[in-house]
Order: sequence, then C-alpha cells, then structure tokens
Amino acid sequence: MLANCSNVIVENLNFPMASAINDFMLTITNANQVLVRGCSFVSTGVTHDGVHLDGKCEDITISDCYFATGDDAIALNAPEGCGGDISRVTVTNCRFNGSLTVMRLYTSIDAAHMPSNNVHKVRNVVVSNCTGWVTGYCFNLGIAGGGLSSTTDVDQLQDFSVVNCTLSCPSAFAWFGTPTGSVAFRGIKFIPTSANAVVLAICPVGELTLSDFAILRNADGNAAPVALVQTTNNGNFDRLTLIHCRVVDELGTSYTAVPCILDLQVATNVVRLEDIDLTHVTALASGAGWGSVTALLGAGVIGTGAQVPDSVMDSNALYLSSNAGGAPSIKVGGIAKRLTLA
Repeated sequence: MLANCSNVIVENLNFPMASAINDFMLTITNANQVLVRGCSFVSTGVTHDGVHLDGKCEDITISDCYFATGDDAIALNAPEGCGGDISRVTVTNCRFNGSLTVMRLYTSIDAAHMPSNNVHKVRNVVVSNCTGWVTGYCFNLGIAGGGLSSTTDVDQLQDFSVVNCTLSCPSAFAWFGTPTGSVAFRGIKFIPTSANAVVLAICPVGELTLSDFAILRNADGNAAPVALVQTTNNGNFDRLTLIHCRVVDELGTSYTAVPCILDLQVATNVVRLEDIDLTHVTALASGAGWGSVTALLGAGVIGTGAQVPDSVMDSNALYLSSNAGGAPSIKVGGIAKRLTLA
C-alpha cells in the first residue's frame, strides 16, 4: 500500500498475488505524483483488483503494465480510504488479459454502507493506447446493485476520455452508472462478444463524443450489439456527437447486421452525426428512437441514407424526410422544405 505520500515511482515489479488484508494488489490512497510503470498484476481471486486508487489521489500515471486480475484491473474509488476527489489519472500502453474490467470507478456509496463519506468527484481521466480483453465491462463508470448506488448529484465524473484503444468484452464498452459531464471515445476498435449495447447510459451524461469508433467483428467477437448507443432508466445525453462511426466485418466474412446505431429510450437534447457508415447496420435508430431526440443535426445525416422525421431535424441541414416518403428536404426557419429538380 502507498498511503499519505507523494513523488513515488513503482517500476518493473511483479505483483503475483493480492494482499490478504484488502484484496488489492497495489492500493494507492491519499497520494499524489505517483508513477506505476512496467509492472505486472496477476491474481485470479474474484475480488482481486490490480491498481486500486482511493480518495484522495492526484496526478497518478499507470503505463506499460500487464493486468490479469480476477476483479478490476484498475479501480478509482473516491469514497474509500480517506475519501476525496480523484484527479488527473493517466493510463497508457497497458495490456489487459481477462480482468473483470479495464477500469471501474465510483464517486458515492449508499450512506448506510459508508456514512462518513460524502459524494466525491473523479476528474480528468485519460486511457490511451491500450489493448486486450476483459470479462465484464471495459469501463464500468459507476456502481449499482448490492445496496451500493451512486447519488443523483450532477457530474460526479468529469472529463473522461479513451483514445486509440483496441478492446473486447461481453458487456458494454462503457456503462454510465453515475452522473457524468464530458466524455470522449476516439480512435476505438471494439470487438463485441455479446449482443449488449456498446455504450449504455442509465444516468445523465452531459456530452458524449464518439469519433473514429469501429465495432470490429472477427472470429473472436462476431456478436451483433443491440445498438452502438443506448439509454435506459434515467440515462440521457444533453449532447451526443458521432463522427466516423462504423461496423467492420473481417474480410471474407458476413455476420448478422447490428440492429441500429441509436436506441435512445430517454430524452436526448442534441444529436450530431458526421460520416456514419450504415454498412452492416440495419437502421440508424430504433423504431421509437427518434421520439426521444429534441434536435438532430450535422452534414452526415443525409449521408446515412436513413429517413428521419421532420420534427427532429434542425434547420439548415439536408436530410431524407420520412414524412415525405424519403424526399430530400431541408428545414428553413423550422419549416420543412422539399427539394425537387427544376
């Protein structure tokens, strides 16, 4: 355990078994300026985390590490330990081989279980250039079930991003179980091994951007996720932006089509689409999906070839109107206009 410390380097160490005291292989609590580099964490116990951060922690870097753990590879649990915010965590160039998650975090716990801890925040987390597979969610962003639950305070998770990663799991790539601010997934190759949604929100999310996001299917992961993005329960997006998102089947194969890109069962204020490829996708949105969208915009809407209702389109963007049998249309001042050849 690293506790009440700063300016620490943990380098080129093997952690072959979790501590009998707390089930965590390396616990970091009330610390700042810690670098964990070139280490391996291998322990198959069902409660064995690799690197476990308790609040308060700041400026933590985990790089070039290997994880094969029975529980979370990396856990950010702000209410535990001394309790406090966790800020500026960087994970890069790591390999995951059968842990439960790449990262699990939570910011609050039911008061009955931890009455001395209030709601805390996790801020500025970046995961980049990582590869591998896990047995649960890749990113479990919140906690629910078993009497533990996040509160409804807004934006407990702020500025979270995953960049240039190739990962596989049977559950969602990302599950939002805590109120969240800004999130970005860029340059992602996700290999699905079940029909679960790729991104699932059950709590409010301020802004989510998926850029250069590929559902990559091959012999190891050829499932058809129910949707790229899904909202249920109290999950909703204030702004959802999709740029260059697609489904890619391995050359020479033909798998079952993904049912839809969007399955938005709860209100979403703004959806922006740019360069969405519907090859290997049945529909842009689920049957009831457009009823939850306040405004749809982006030059990529018409490029999908999907028909959308006049009611959801923003002004000044071309689209194919489902109200007019797929006629090319544009809204001017909120009024739909059909485009015809002279």
